[in-house]
Amino acid sequence: MIKGTVTCDGKGIANVVVTDGLRCVTTDKNGIYHLPNLGNTRFVYITTPAGYLTDCEQTIPRFYQEIDLSKTNEYNFRLKKNPKDDSKHLFVLKQMYKPA
Repeated sequence: MIKGTVTCDGKGIANVVVTDGLRCVTTDKNGIYHLPNLGNTRFVYITTPAGYLTDCEQTIPRFYQEIDLSKTNEYNFRLKKNPKDDSKHLFVLKQMYKPA
């Protein structure tokens, strides 16, 4: 079993999806998750919820961590508030076709 928290400014964030690539769980109201680990996955990931940004370490977004049960079974994630409104998105599609 691996466990951890997802926090922003020291406060837990509820309903964040956490996965090892095979199984998904969500954090509770305190930002805590418990994920069964069968020893056959190498990473744990989080989804970044609306209104938040992933914490970075030397410009690398830390939305994942490598699982190493010989060192720890606790994997915590820090998010930060997104200062910009991320509720609206624009997608541009271009259809490529060959005229008949």
